[in-house]
Amino acid sequence: MGKHKVTQAERKRAKKAASKLLQSRRFFSKFLHTLRKSGLVGEEQKALVLLIVVVSRILDHPLNAFVKGRSSAGKNFLVKQVIHLMPESEVVEITSASAKAWNYARSDFRHRVVYLQERS
Repeated sequence: MGKHKVTQAERKRAKKAASKLLQSRRFFSKFLHTLRKSGLVGEEQKALVLLIVVVSRILDHPLNAFVKGRSSAGKNFLVKQVIHLMPESEVVEITSASAKAWNYARSDFRHRVVYLQERS
């Protein structure tokens, strides 16, 4: 699938819409409504915490989160629903990595969400 080039007009419209949304008093309720439409139920507090963690990626000292729970409790579904609302370029999804792999990674992880799915 080819990448879509964003025009200046599209970028300007998106920036205006984002600014309006961020200034809305209903920002968090709109966020939760979007997640409910995607099938997330009963995880509102966890989703809001993850949103704050994800947004903190732009800070000098971003937050980190570990999502723990029983097997098949929906941990990955929760995280994926939140990070799917982010631009793809801001998310690095890793399915597995050795301890040394991080030293040799050629990716720049600064100010990006790094989602490591499972750790045994």
